[in-house]
Amino acid sequence: MEDILPNLIPPVLSLLGGLLAFVIREDYPREGRALSRGSWSAFFVTAVAAAPAVLFAASTGFKPLGMMFMLTLILAMGSAVVGLIVFIIGWISGWKATPEDDAAASSAPPA
Repeated sequence: MEDILPNLIPPVLSLLGGLLAFVIREDYPREGRALSRGSWSAFFVTAVAAAPAVLFAASTGFKPLGMMFMLTLILAMGSAVVGLIVFIIGWISGWKATPEDDAAASSAPPA
C-alpha cells in the first residue's frame, strides 16, 4: 500500500486547493476564482495520472511492488509536473476571467 502513496499526494494537494478556493472565494473573488480553476483542473489531471498506478497496485493485491515501485514513482513525478503545469494555466485563465465571464459560461444554452 505504501508503494502507491506518492501517486496520491498530487491529487490530494490539488483537492485541498480546490476546497480552499471555496473558503476564500467570498472575501477574495479574483484569487478564489483563479485558485479554483487551477486546483480543480490539476485535480482532474492528477487523478487520471494516478489511476494506472493505483490499478496496478490493486491488481497485485496491494502487496509490495519491489522494483516496480520505480515505475509508480515515475508516474507520480510525472503526475506532479503535469498537474503543476495545468494548475498554472488554470490559475492564469481564472485570474484573467471576469465575473461576467463566469455568468455567461453558467447561463449558456446547452449544446
